[in-house]
Amino acid sequence: MELLVMRHGDAEDSKDDFHRRLTSLGRDEARDAALAIADRDFKPEVIYASPLKRAQETAGIVAEHLRMDVVECDSCLLYTSDAADDSLRVDLGGRRIIKK
Repeated sequence: MELLVMRHGDAEDSKDDFHRRLTSLGRDEARDAALAIADRDFKPEVIYASPLKRAQETAGIVAEHLRMDVVECDSCLLYTSDAADDSLRVDLGGRRIIKK
């Protein structure tokens, strides 16, 4: 199984974290990522995105370029650690993937 984990593009500052939208830079970043994925002839089987607005926008831009749909996944959240070990934990609907 190949897994591509992608963070959202640059988002606006807001106290309402759930509804923060992408900035124009963030939309450009998402488009550039989509083009890079397409240039590598990599097409995922599915694109999951958390319900956060910025994640949905990022996934939507990538999906549009790859001619795919986005599956909203309430439990698909990416957590990064501020710890020195730069650990990463991904929760895909109860399936945990941990990288250290």
